[in-house]
Amino acid sequence: MGLLHTSNHAALINSCYPKAVNAPVGELKPDGNALSKLAFYCAGRPKKLPKVMAVIYERAEKDARAASGGRARADLALTIDVVRGLVSDCRSELQCFAELALKVVELGLGRKEAGKRDVELEARAAGLFHAIAVYSSGTFMGMDEGLTRQYLRCLAMLSETAQLGSDHLESRWIALAALDGAASSELLYAATSDFGTQIRSIVPALLFSVSDAEAGTSSLGLPTSRKAATITPPEKTPTPSTLANRAVLTLRSIVRLSHAVQLSTKLTATSRWIDKYGGGKLWGEPQLIEWIGSSNVAASAVQYRATVVSWWADQVAGIKLESGAPSAKHNTLIDTLSAILRGPTSLVGLAIGSVLAQLTSLLVHRVPAGANDPLTPRLLSAIAALASKIYYFDQLNDIVSDLIEKIRMVKNGGGEAAAFDEEQRTRAMRSLIAALDAVLVEAKQGNTDVHAAVPVAKNGTSNGSSPRSDSPATNGGSEHRPPLPENDGTIRGNGVLLGNGQGLRSKKEADGEAQLDAMGRPIMRVTKAGRRNRVSSDVFRESLFLLLENDASLRAEYLKVLEHFVEEELDVGIGGEPDRPDDPWKDSTRFFSELHAAIYDLAASFTTSPSDSATNSPLNPATVILTRQDVRSRQSSLTSRRRSVAFDGPAPLATVDDYNGLNRIISAVQKRSSALAVTSGVPMLLTLDRDVAKWMQETSDVPKKESAAACHDLVATGLREVGEAWKVELPSPPTPPSPEWSSAVVEALASSQSLQAAVGFDRATLTAALSVTWSADAARSRGAPACMLIVCGWV
Repeated sequence: MGLLHTSNHAALINSCYPKAVNAPVGELKPDGNALSKLAFYCAGRPKKLPKVMAVIYERAEKDARAASGGRARADLALTIDVVRGLVSDCRSELQCFAELALKVVELGLGRKEAGKRDVELEARAAGLFHAIAVYSSGTFMGMDEGLTRQYLRCLAMLSETAQLGSDHLESRWIALAALDGAASSELLYAATSDFGTQIRSIVPALLFSVSDAEAGTSSLGLPTSRKAATITPPEKTPTPSTLANRAVLTLRSIVRLSHAVQLSTKLTATSRWIDKYGGGKLWGEPQLIEWIGSSNVAASAVQYRATVVSWWADQVAGIKLESGAPSAKHNTLIDTLSAILRGPTSLVGLAIGSVLAQLTSLLVHRVPAGANDPLTPRLLSAIAALASKIYYFDQLNDIVSDLIEKIRMVKNGGGEAAAFDEEQRTRAMRSLIAALDAVLVEAKQGNTDVHAAVPVAKNGTSNGSSPRSDSPATNGGSEHRPPLPENDGTIRGNGVLLGNGQGLRSKKEADGEAQLDAMGRPIMRVTKAGRRNRVSSDVFRESLFLLLENDASLRAEYLKVLEHFVEEELDVGIGGEPDRPDDPWKDSTRFFSELHAAIYDLAASFTTSPSDSATNSPLNPATVILTRQDVRSRQSSLTSRRRSVAFDGPAPLATVDDYNGLNRIISAVQKRSSALAVTSGVPMLLTLDRDVAKWMQETSDVPKKESAAACHDLVATGLREVGEAWKVELPSPPTPPSPEWSSAVVEALASSQSLQAAVGFDRATLTAALSVTWSADAARSRGAPACMLIVCGWV
């Protein structure tokens, strides 16, 4: 050992090289015993490492400049292996000589044999780069300018090699293996590193290989191991598919190890490369781009998936093309966003409102492109996809509310519609109504379970007690009404479960109990947290102004949406306490009141004669539960929190399609067997039939008489559905209607014990409520059926 300590480092270096080269370069190895002695010498004298590496680099540089073939090539191959051995054995002092070691990598990658690429030297240089990458600490990058510059130079050389043509498949395979080390290196993810510069070299090389063949997408693969890999030339020439599969695993490893900001940077690098490659021709391959987007989401940590989706949404929002045919990139961006939103991967934490605002803004922005804009169906599909998965209980309510607000804004000429003419505003409103319908259809087809993210505990279970959503829930006997939402924690608007019934835990406590990934972050999993809320009638009530829009085509679109809401989303309150209509502050009370007022106004639009004002009922006010004092105390709160639904603009004139649509709406409402629908709808129908008979006597205009006949059919449809829903036989409406017929209808319904039980009234009270003269104006302005106000003695 004494001889070892006194030996000159140059002699130790020389002893690593065999005196004679009698084997092919691929079989040459440094003298193992001599290399161990050199490594031991350097480990014991770290200050000698720079001097040792200087001698080795000088020798490598000399060999690299030498003529092709012979001893020089063999010595360069051996030198690369010697340096790799020092990197492995002296990794704790790697910063002392990493820059010179990377220069040796550059020499190996750049040397050619007889004008051709030297695959053997490339493999050894790639193995050396891989070792430097995985053994370096993150503080190297950015702190040492020379080292940073040299590392990036080698990275660029490997990226360039990985993008060679099909006649260099071996070199591409070697370069991808080296980039695998860069993808798992702390030099890429450290706070001091230049992630953007590195990723702009790595991503193009990987995507080039993926685009060159059809990569497998069934397995996510495991994160890259942080161990130095031995890289040798492949025994068989790799196929493009083999290269693609290798690139896929590296891409997913980058995604899994990246945080939110790094993911956005990586996606930006992806987009820029696609733009440049072949003049952007890959945007014309939607399956490839959709796979890139979906695989990035699937490989991301649960808490960062929303970042990936938001990036795609930002790209869609960046489409500023007001008119003209969209490009393949525009179409593919929107289709990819839709595919991600509908994909199997949960997107807990996604800012639904923000994405919706971006999509609806673009939808309105494209109105000048014309009624047949090819982007419109794609945008509608993307908007609908936001309802395909639920991440918090009121998600669907928020989507519907935002869409209605957007429609109202366009109607008033705000935002993107500020410069629109009347025709363009109408077309924009129709597009948004179509989006509203698409959302309701998607919600019906989608899963109603709410998904939340919870940390995985060290014992393998989720932090907090298990959600109870899988247990059977009572729905009150109605197949239309969902069970009440259940959850064992607090669900934020982005779908993150913060705590359980025993109180919220701090992040520090949760992190201490959770399993951590390779980067020290809590491992999250997605779990069910209950079922979504249905769209509130109070939210949808804000859209009823569309029923009285002047444009017939717009009304036709809205009638379909309204019918869908009534059939699928309207909560009619079956099974439970009596559905009393004497509470004007109840959401469904206000909805039915304003709905029937709008139906009346549209049906009677062929005449300007309004219905008479409501008159007082002889019913004793003492029979109601709420007193006048209760009403006065609650009126101020009602006014402050309730927005009146505006029915302004030119008066509409009902068409045949309108009457057909109103028949469907009246039928759908009464088929829900709602007591409120009866107490609000029957007085309206009786009033409409009576007023129509009076108008028919006062006019000889044939079209008006036809409209009056359509109103009569509407009344017949409504009463027939009421009778079928409550198992009551009602007399058919005569022409013209008579007071005796109206009294018979009221008497038959008031005698129904099931209706009495549902409404919470006795026969006398129910008779008075149904026979009171109905007023559209009072019903709309009060936000409750006018007959109920009269019955309760409030007017």
